[in-house]
Amino acid sequence: MGKERKSGKGKAVESSSALDASKKQRTTGVVIQDASMEDVQEQRHQEWVDSISDTPRKGVWGKGPLNKQVAEFQTQLFYEKMGGDPSIKENVCFEKAVHGPDFKVGNEGGEIYVKSVMEWLSMLKKDDRNNAPKNITLTGTVNNKPALSLATLRLVAKFDSKANSFYRFVDENDYLLHTKKLAEESTMLSELFMQDKGVEMKRNNLKPIVHLLLSFVITNMAPRLGDQMAVRTWEVPVLYAIMTEQLKLSFRQLVMMHVWQCRNQKGKKLISHVRLLSALLEK
Repeated sequence: MGKERKSGKGKAVESSSALDASKKQRTTGVVIQDASMEDVQEQRHQEWVDSISDTPRKGVWGKGPLNKQVAEFQTQLFYEKMGGDPSIKENVCFEKAVHGPDFKVGNEGGEIYVKSVMEWLSMLKKDDRNNAPKNITLTGTVNNKPALSLATLRLVAKFDSKANSFYRFVDENDYLLHTKKLAEESTMLSELFMQDKGVEMKRNNLKPIVHLLLSFVITNMAPRLGDQMAVRTWEVPVLYAIMTEQLKLSFRQLVMMHVWQCRNQKGKKLISHVRLLSALLEK
């Protein structure tokens, strides 16, 4: 029924409707179905994963100190904070050489290992042992060197000649922010500043001997750069301790607090105690 014969010909030909149906069957070859939403989402997710698979992940310093940022990005964030070589050189605080029979700052040859110190600082971790100041350790991972602690600091020099029980190990926040908790503020200020100059926190207002001591403090004990004519809050108890011996601070604890602050604080590019840390890494 589907075939017609043309006059004068013996060959049958297909009708146009049958021909169209045959073409459709030969050319499509697949059944088209609507994709589910789950399939579409999965495909788009995979395309996104593929697009970033060759792109290294990068951390961003959010709120809080460095040790509160994502652990895998802390080294990267530390180096970004410190900047390039010109910035690093500008912010290295070299201790003044101090020599004596039982006290020497720096290693025997006086070598400074800034790159090793930087690497050590970038990976530094703090173990505060339930916030017991005298048990705090700072551990970096450079050539399996020892952690920075009260005990290992004695490997470098005979700091703090008395037993640990002699010293007052202070809370870091009290030292940096709430010095009134360490000693009576009026007493400390009267011991350090010339009364006729008032108590404005300026170097020129300090008593002559204290004025000289400040230079030693800001290079060897509580290192900093910047405005050398100002007196910082935490320098007051340190100067008071040296002048009166009424506040028995541990030099070793001061070192550890300032090293940790330099590593951990976002806006602080200073590398403190670089001679001391070089000596420790050389051991």
